[in-house]
Amino acid sequence: ASAASLSGALALAWFSLAVLGILWYAGRRLILVGRLGDRRPVVDGATLAMLETLRRDTGARARVRLTSSTAISSPVALDGEICLPDAALVELDEAARRAMLAHELAHLERRDPQWLALACVLERAFFFQPLNRVARRGVQESAEYLADEWAARHSGGVSLAKALGLPDSYQYAFV
Repeated sequence: ASAASLSGALALAWFSLAVLGILWYAGRRLILVGRLGDRRPVVDGATLAMLETLRRDTGARARVRLTSSTAISSPVALDGEICLPDAALVELDEAARRAMLAHELAHLERRDPQWLALACVLERAFFFQPLNRVARRGVQESAEYLADEWAARHSGGVSLAKALGLPDSYQYAFV
C-alpha cells in the first residue's frame, strides 16, 4: 500500500510540475505575441511581390501573411506569418530582403514553428529527462541551418550573409 501511495504521490508531483512548466511556456509565448501586438500588414508592393515570386519559384505551399513590427530587431516566422522588423523594409536592399524572406519562408515550409513548439512542450512535460533540452536545442539549431541552406539556394548566398548582418569575411561560407 505504501509503494502504491508513493507512486501516486510521485505521479502527482510530476504531473503538477509538468503542467506548471507547460503553463510557463504558454505564458512566454503570449508575452511574445503581446510584444508583436503592434504588427501590421506590409503594404510595400515590391516586398509582397518578392514574397509571392519566392513562393512560386520554390514551389512553397505555405500561405503567408507578411507583417512588420517596430518591436523586433530580427524577423520571426509564426504560424502562417512572417513578421519583419520595420527597419528591414527600409535599410536592406532588395537582394538582402529576398534572402531574409527566403529564410523565414523556409521555416514555414518546414513547419519549424510548430515542431519547435512541440519540442518545447515535451521538454517541459518530461523535465526530468535532461536530454530533452539537448534534443530541443539541436532541433532549433538544425532548423536555422536548414533554413539558411534553403534560403542560400533560392536567393544567393552573399545576399543571405548580408541579410544576417555577417561581416564580409564570413560571407564566403554562404556562396
